[in-house]
Amino acid sequence: MDRAVIASIDEALSGARSDAAVFVAVNTSGEPLGFIHLHGATDFFTGESHGHVSDIVVMPEAEGHGVGQALMAAAEDWARALGYRVLSLHVFDGNARARAFYQRLGYRPDVLKLIKPLR
Repeated sequence: MDRAVIASIDEALSGARSDAAVFVAVNTSGEPLGFIHLHGATDFFTGESHGHVSDIVVMPEAEGHGVGQALMAAAEDWARALGYRVLSLHVFDGNARARAFYQRLGYRPDVLKLIKPLR
């Protein structure tokens, strides 16, 4: 993780932002299985405030056991509790596994970002 992400997670954990949260999934022994980092955002085009999934991480040994789904459900509950109508996230185009996961949960593409590397 880069410094900006770490600083943003620290803000959420410290309570410095009322529109940010971090949820940690743990097993019955209290060992972490994954986490999700959320914050409020504003849509550039509509100006609508919404929730945004900034980061979601599931430990390799916990993959395929519903941890990601539980974290996403917690994110949706958080967003609803703050009155958001939409929860957004970014996923790399080439990450077919993650894209399929999000689509199974009901997420769909909204804006497609195109890039061209310049020399």
